[in-house]
Amino acid sequence: MPCSMRNGRRERRLHGTTNSACVARRSGAGAERRRSLEICSGYAHSHEQFCVATFGSNQHSDDCVRDHRRDADTDSELESKLNFELESFWTGCGGSSCGTLATTTTQFDANNVEVSSADYVAPATAPTPNTVTITITPAADSTKKAQLTIQVQAGRSVSLSPVTVTVAANHRATLTAQITGTSNMNLNWFVNGIAGGNSTVGQICSVGLSPCQMVTGGAALQVDYVAPGAIPSPNPVAVTAKNAGDPTLQASSQITVINHVLVSVQPGNVTLAPLAVQGFTATVLGTSSQAVVWQVQGSGCAGTGTCGTITPTGTYTAPTAAPTPDAIQILAISAEDGSQFGMANVVVSTGANILTLHPASVYAGEANGFTLRVEGSGFAATSTGAGSTLLIGGAARTTTCRTTNQCTTVVTATDTQTAGSVSVQLQNPNGQRSNSVSLIVAPPGTGTSTIALGTSSPAATGVDIVVVEPTTAGVSQPANDVDLDIAALGLFNTANNTCGLGGNPVMVVRPTNGAATADICVFSQSGLDSSMTYAVSGSGDVTVIAKQPAGLGIIHLTLQILSTAQAGVRTLFIQNTNLDETAASGVLEVQ
Repeated sequence: MPCSMRNGRRERRLHGTTNSACVARRSGAGAERRRSLEICSGYAHSHEQFCVATFGSNQHSDDCVRDHRRDADTDSELESKLNFELESFWTGCGGSSCGTLATTTTQFDANNVEVSSADYVAPATAPTPNTVTITITPAADSTKKAQLTIQVQAGRSVSLSPVTVTVAANHRATLTAQITGTSNMNLNWFVNGIAGGNSTVGQICSVGLSPCQMVTGGAALQVDYVAPGAIPSPNPVAVTAKNAGDPTLQASSQITVINHVLVSVQPGNVTLAPLAVQGFTATVLGTSSQAVVWQVQGSGCAGTGTCGTITPTGTYTAPTAAPTPDAIQILAISAEDGSQFGMANVVVSTGANILTLHPASVYAGEANGFTLRVEGSGFAATSTGAGSTLLIGGAARTTTCRTTNQCTTVVTATDTQTAGSVSVQLQNPNGQRSNSVSLIVAPPGTGTSTIALGTSSPAATGVDIVVVEPTTAGVSQPANDVDLDIAALGLFNTANNTCGLGGNPVMVVRPTNGAATADICVFSQSGLDSSMTYAVSGSGDVTVIAKQPAGLGIIHLTLQILSTAQAGVRTLFIQNTNLDETAASGVLEVQ
């Protein structure tokens, strides 16, 4: 349907085809021109091969054709030029997936009308959402635009997925068809041209039904292909779905039949350090069941754990030392067919190897240094003579190796004064060095922040929290935890200097007016002293105004509570000079 744009005595027309409709008008005269543009809309089919929509700008001459070029000044020549641009304002497509817009062409028709046009070709597949926009802009004034919105509709077609598949003999593969552009939703199914197939080439069956309930046609858009018991010829076979109303609308899947399922394991070959962890994945070809049973084997795997262990999900942990011979196989056995398995080969390295550091990260600026515990394999124990030596930042340090898997040394405050990382490496008496591992030195945070939660916002997302390990991690053990965490607290009796430690929150009472004090005592396995910093959460209405040791790692704190203090539970924060910090939530309650 043609649409016109008028400018004085000149008329421009925008043409649209393929069910398009638009109205775009400009009006005015003399030096003052006022223009009004209206959005256009149209439709295009995704499988059209030729021009889907043509848009043009027509400019008529005056009443006398011979006066046309004489009357056209420079401004009108510019105004006769239009720029065509394909845009997508949604996320349904990008680039050529929105279609293509050919280069604009300009010519005069038989009536000496100047026509500018561009061809839009829809993509092969309709985008989602299926709307693209053609923007037409006068070269003389880019603020004056006309737009044509095109809805790309799927053409008449039948598709089938998967397009290719491999199936073991007597196994099933589920095929899914999709029909677009027609009201007839029935399909006829063929295997190598045979309706419904047969026992030689395989059969089309209702999904999940066993024995097979053959399907030759109907409204089912999803079926099972059941492979024959022997390899068909030719192989692969073609499964074809044809639209019942129009057999030219069809799609096929190529199905390869194999004798039995095949299991593969990735990675296929790997060298691991002792105690290293490696994940393996298995793929079972020829069946929908991907379940496998994992096993570890090898000629040197005489005892339990000699060659390492593997979980039901394929996570393998290497042994503490390489077996003899140093050759381990990881098996993935098909749960459906126990005679079929895949295999990966593992070699365990024999050199020194660092696996973990304790702590693995600290804050820059810690004041006292700390013990670093290094765990791995292939270390030389100190008890057997000259042991391994730890290198901190490349410098050798006095080292104690209690076993061939664990060594300790002291990291000084100088080592961690600057944020970044410090290299940690181990050297055996024979000069052999381990891998290098980084001790992370993080910049300390600035103050504390609050994540407000409530009934209307019970969760918080997008909040980054940087946490390092306590510097006591090198000496803290599960049976002897010396981290800064609070173990107990209670009220402190200043009359007889006694402390009633317990595991329940301590209640402190607000005065009617002014301020009041309360004395509490706090205990931690690491030992608390007056060099540490103590604070209570809130707006400053409950503060720590005095601190003094009470012996045995107990600290006596004097709190000041204002009459305006908000009732409720509070958190006690403790930080030592190594910048280790703990937060004991809910240990205080203001009443």
